[in-house]
Amino acid sequence: FEAALRELRSGNAQAAAELGDQSLKLFPGDANFLCLAARANIALRNFSVAEKHIEEAIQLFPDFPLAHETLGDLLLVQGKVATARTAFETAMRLDPTRTVTHEKIDYAKRLERSTASESVNAASRGRMPFEKEVKKAREHEKSGDPQAAEMIYRDILKKDPKHIEAGRLLAGIAAK
Repeated sequence: FEAALRELRSGNAQAAAELGDQSLKLFPGDANFLCLAARANIALRNFSVAEKHIEEAIQLFPDFPLAHETLGDLLLVQGKVATARTAFETAMRLDPTRTVTHEKIDYAKRLERSTASESVNAASRGRMPFEKEVKKAREHEKSGDPQAAEMIYRDILKKDPKHIEAGRLLAGIAAK
C-alpha cells in the first residue's frame, strides 16, 4: 500500500494503478486498495475503471468516508460539481475530522457559484472566454505535455480567477 501511495504522490499514476491492481488480486475487496486504485485511475483519466473500484468500495463499505471522498474527486474531475459536493458531504458526515474533506466541500461550493455566474457571462458573450487558450492547453495534455497545459490554465486563472473550465482542467492535472 505504501509503495503504491508513494508512486501516486510522486506522479507515477501508472505504477500506482498497477500496484493497486496487484494488491487487489491478493486482497480482493480491500477498501483502502480499492480507493487507491480508483485514485490512480482518476489520475490516468480511466474514469470507468475508477468508478468501478469506487462503486465496489461503497457497496462493500458504505460507511467508509474515503470511498465517498474518492467518488467526489472523480465527479469533480468530470465536472459534476454539485454531485461531487454531495459525495464530499457524505464523507464529512461519516468522518467530520478530515480537514481535507472540508476544503473539498468549500472548493466545490466556490466552483458551483463560479459556474453559475460564468454560465450567465458566457451565454451573454456566446462563447467561453479564453476558448483558444483552453483548446491549446488541451492539445498539450493530449500530446503528453501536462506542464505546458498547466501553465496555460494558471495564466488563464490569473486573468480570470473564476474561469471554471480552466480551474476544472487544472484540478484534473493536479489529480494526476
